[in-house]
Amino acid sequence: MYPMMEIFLLMLMKTIVQNISFEEIVQTYETVTTLVDNTDGTYTYTSEDGTETIVDVPGSVVNQFGNIVNEGPVTVNGETFNTIEEYIENIVTLNETVTVFKR
Repeated sequence: MYPMMEIFLLMLMKTIVQNISFEEIVQTYETVTTLVDNTDGTYTYTSEDGTETIVDVPGSVVNQFGNIVNEGPVTVNGETFNTIEEYIENIVTLNETVTVFKR
């Protein structure tokens, strides 16, 4: 096994060879973005150019609720169900108990 190398050779136009370090590449092309939890269910994403975008998780769930509930499949703990309704029915079947009241 070869040791990890931090520098590689870049061949330009078949005659020019240049050493390039991974650290140099990262420092040259790295961009900084942030994703901040606003603690109200929303997040603020700030892109490389400073543009801020609010990601509204609860709002997205509310707006897409019909699609979330009616479209499948749904996978829970590695088991796949065609719909959320089928998943809920499975939970009821597995955990159902019968209570009988006697006087």
